[in-house]
Amino acid sequence: MSEDKEKEIDYIIKAISECKKEEKAQGQIKCPKCGGILNYTCAIDYNGHVHGKCETENCLQWMQ
Repeated sequence: MSEDKEKEIDYIIKAISECKKEEKAQGQIKCPKCGGILNYTCAIDYNGHVHGKCETENCLQWMQ
């Protein structure tokens, strides 16, 4: 795996951790990669998976 991909995964893991700390089904956090706004949803009552997307173009985006 490339170093860039590993860094991207590290940012996503950090973002997921921050989202879960909020204990809300949806919300916004500061993006750990660019500092912009990252919107997320969390399936709290189902399986805890988090989906997120930063508002900054070409920044973090994932589905767990």
